[in-house]
Amino acid sequence: MVISHERGKQPASRNGLGNNFQSPKRKRSSYYKTTKTAWKIFNPESEKRNLMMQMAEMYAGKRGDSAKARVVSGNHVSHVLPDLLLEEDRGAVDLDVGTSPSAVNASPKRLAPDQSERNLYATWNSLLPTLVEDILSYTSATVGLPERVAESALSSNCQAVPQNCVTKTTQVLCLYLNREWEIPRTLAYLGADFKFVLVQSCNCRTIAQVLVHNGLFPTAPSQARMAISIDLLDFYTALFERSCDGVNAMAAALNSHYSRRGFYLVDAKGQKYREPFRKGFGYAAQWLDKLKDIVSKRVDNALQDADRCAEVAKNGGRMPSQVTEVPKPHMHGPGPSEDSHLSECSRSLRLLCPACLSPNSFGKSLLEGGDFLVCTDGNFHHRHLTSAGSGIPFHQPKHLVPKEFVDKVGEDIRLARGRPRRTAKSVVPDDAINECENAHKAANGDKKKSNTGNARYDAQGYMSLICRHDIPLLFANIDTPGEQQKYAIALIKWFFECIPNNATATVLYDVGCVLDRSIQLFGLLPEAIRSRIQFATTAMHAYGHQWACQLVYNPRLCKGLGLTDGEGVERVWSRLTKLIPIAARRIWLTDRQLSFIASESLEDLGDWIKRRFATANSREDKAEQALLRFGKTVGELEEQWELQKKTQLSLPPSCTSEKTKELDALLSLQG
Repeated sequence: MVISHERGKQPASRNGLGNNFQSPKRKRSSYYKTTKTAWKIFNPESEKRNLMMQMAEMYAGKRGDSAKARVVSGNHVSHVLPDLLLEEDRGAVDLDVGTSPSAVNASPKRLAPDQSERNLYATWNSLLPTLVEDILSYTSATVGLPERVAESALSSNCQAVPQNCVTKTTQVLCLYLNREWEIPRTLAYLGADFKFVLVQSCNCRTIAQVLVHNGLFPTAPSQARMAISIDLLDFYTALFERSCDGVNAMAAALNSHYSRRGFYLVDAKGQKYREPFRKGFGYAAQWLDKLKDIVSKRVDNALQDADRCAEVAKNGGRMPSQVTEVPKPHMHGPGPSEDSHLSECSRSLRLLCPACLSPNSFGKSLLEGGDFLVCTDGNFHHRHLTSAGSGIPFHQPKHLVPKEFVDKVGEDIRLARGRPRRTAKSVVPDDAINECENAHKAANGDKKKSNTGNARYDAQGYMSLICRHDIPLLFANIDTPGEQQKYAIALIKWFFECIPNNATATVLYDVGCVLDRSIQLFGLLPEAIRSRIQFATTAMHAYGHQWACQLVYNPRLCKGLGLTDGEGVERVWSRLTKLIPIAARRIWLTDRQLSFIASESLEDLGDWIKRRFATANSREDKAEQALLRFGKTVGELEEQWELQKKTQLSLPPSCTSEKTKELDALLSLQG
């Protein structure tokens, strides 16, 4: 043990603790006297007033900033590579460059778009229609061929007189998935990399048009300094359909792959950028999808016009000499038709599932199941955080019913519940339906779930409507506590607006018994729909209902429903689980995933029907063998079944489930 010099001078003691020793104070250095001297204020009151005024100005500035419009993802403007900028243009906005924390001033989080973001989206929306011809030209020229790599210089191919058209050359960074490298005496693929390309634009051919014509999509609507291969973006779209939204992962993977192959993106000082592709890749993927949606709308409009001309010619009418452009619909997807006398289902529904939505005739009896079998259900896992903010709508959903329509249905239901009740004609005792209502959380529209009741979420989930072939047709965004009846009613009304006036349908719902009684008591559906619809419970949830309810609403005990279980919605929810953690661009991502599920289900529809047909034949053979063993005819069994149903449905209302349990316990004791 090392003892200090002062401590060593202390006398030793044989008894007790000895004398108390205190460490001597250390001398301060002269540096402390010259640099740490307190600042003398000659007028403290004046200095205090100045500091208070500065603090008030700071608080006022913060309140002013918070009152302004806010954006979700922060500022769109990012730093740009200095060596990519030309002298005449220093305003690129599409490259992601990391900055040091000290160079960025902390700003309050913005939850709504500001004017700069609205201007950016407006610029994109005005640019995309001008790129339709170029994307079609590139797609038709490269289908079935290897990826086309742009030359080191791209010409605008302007058809105007050179003296009358001002040209401009811009250096653009181009990202590729597979790039051909020409090696002497061979041609090899050396994988992915990026290259710099000089792009020539003019007054009549923008830089975006030149890039798209050559298989590159810009990451900014104007002043583009980076472009991504359309084939690479298509590969990302296919990856998204199978996995999930992964712009960050894809951009980081590209950067890592480029770096491992010796391709680095550096600044003027030779320093590597950490995330050079993330934001630009996200913009390119988003707006290329929007461009393809515009193309698909034009194709659909052209097909509708051709169908209209064919229908006129079929009826002996006069075909128009010139094909006119069909007005763009308000909603691209299933929606109410302007024609109130439809002879067939709407085109959008027929394209989703031609097997069940393209029948030759309508008006099938509900005792036989009706013309259509659809299933509806809600899911409360696809929530949206309020703190994630709301972006600018740029996509017209193909599957989602507009919020205005759902709210209008909710208001109609509120007014209907305020009127006197009607006389219900249900054959199921009210006590049984009350038990079902209390047993299912979804049946109680006023019941707040654990994830609601606060301002943390501004959307609680989705309500779905699918056909019997598990193809998603319609969705509604749930923005209220609980699975209120307005969402199911809104989907049903929207669906019936898309089918002929004489078509019938069976709706399978977890609490179909409760919804059916509410419709009868309060008139939640117009009589034109009520006379053409019947309700049933889904097969899996049916066994949680009272036995009296199962006798009427269980799909396994109802005529005409066959082996339809109504659980296709659960299979759709299972395929959407990967979208649960995502808060940004929730509506767009969900609608895109639903379109992919519908497209893939349509491709597998033949195999799906084949498998179900084989299962039905197998069960039919087993049922016929069982009937042969019993020695009873089908007519006798049906007669006994009707008598059993009549007896069990005629129980007095006082015979509740508690008394039934007591009776069962007594019978078990008696053996």
